Amino acid sequence: MPRFRKGQLTSKTDFEYAIYWEHLRAEYFRVKGNQSQYDECLRRITELEWRNATRFSADEIDISSNNDLQDIGIVPSDEISIKD
Repeated sequence: MPRFRKGQLTSKTDFEYAIYWEHLRAEYFRVKGNQSQYDECLRRITELEWRNATRFSADEIDISSNNDLQDIGIVPSDEISIKD
């Protein structure tokens, strides 16, 4: 019989969906009075949020050229080529 593994979260959307799902589960267990499962869901939410923040924060950093004029689209005249 094949062994099944948990799917890996690979995109930001996957993480957001997993966090949303854990919030739903936590609320369900809270309403049902199952405090231990509720606490476990809260721990998973914290871990997922941390993993999401550390994995995708580097992708969202805007890398600039350290040249404010070039970043707004102004190019020095010596870099402009004029065709006859």
